[in-house]
Amino acid sequence: MGEKSQAQATLRAAANNDSVYFLIEVLDEKIASGDIATLLIAPVTTNNQLTNGARRFVVSHSGLVSTNGYNGGWVAGNPQANIRATYQGTIAQDSDTDTGYVVEMAIARSKLTIVSGKILVNFSITDTVSGEDAIFSTTSTNTAKWIEVSGL
Repeated sequence: MGEKSQAQATLRAAANNDSVYFLIEVLDEKIASGDIATLLIAPVTTNNQLTNGARRFVVSHSGLVSTNGYNGGWVAGNPQANIRATYQGTIAQDSDTDTGYVVEMAIARSKLTIVSGKILVNFSITDTVSGEDAIFSTTSTNTAKWIEVSGL
């Protein structure tokens, strides 16, 4: 991920019997205080539309920024995840070169709607200079182009 700016990101997923884990790695030479990564998670549906089981996590170099559940639109909520972040660089200082940030997320399986061992994910990074770069539009309710995570 990262065609719109110098910032680049990778999303990785893993699971065990208790949780689903996500690792977000963002390479960013100029970490700004408003730079974020957004992870959207949704159950697989037959009509490729968001349902009440969808979750949105917005994170930054400092950790969790916000969480939302989906109920006909994104609503404030606490989808409950264990989130940790670290960064290498000087936030909002352009006189040096930063390395970027890493965010680890652990979400209990019981907090996700896993259908037939699968969930769908969408992912974006937002650089305050260049804007959002996403797998698929994060404002769309269509999940047809989201990435399937299977084996859960």
